[in-house]
Amino acid sequence: VVRLVRARRLVAAGITLRGVEKTVTRACLSQRDEQEREWLTTVRAILNGLRTRSTEAQQALKEFDEPSSLGWKPAQESGGVRTEFRAADDGSLWLRMEGELRGASLRDVAAVAYEAELWPRWVPFCSSAEVLSADDPTERIVWVQFDLPMLRRGALLHWY
Repeated sequence: VVRLVRARRLVAAGITLRGVEKTVTRACLSQRDEQEREWLTTVRAILNGLRTRSTEAQQALKEFDEPSSLGWKPAQESGGVRTEFRAADDGSLWLRMEGELRGASLRDVAAVAYEAELWPRWVPFCSSAEVLSADDPTERIVWVQFDLPMLRRGALLHWY
């Protein structure tokens, strides 16, 4: 599991995780001293987080594989980028954009995502961007504000 997590292979790690979780749960239920029980509780919390991430990754892959699924509605297609939206039950609006980047390396794309606080300098209508969380080098939670003519919108972006 550790090897898969380090490689950011969350779906495969989630599948492998089931057996490990059963073993840890059995160990938690058996006689242990306080230090062992504390360590097992920490491991269990890490495994729960990994299971959540694996489930999110599986759901995202499903949504990308089935573009017309799960209530996505087409919004616009421009410059080779297709944009779709979906309203959630909590009133939030979800956007999905799909397109192909040509001439950009994975390193360059990752740098753009990694340096989100610089977006106001070059992204049209972006008035502010703030990294809210960067606990892991491959994960970011960013708040972005767009000031459009007669309209102000913010977005919370989470990627990993």
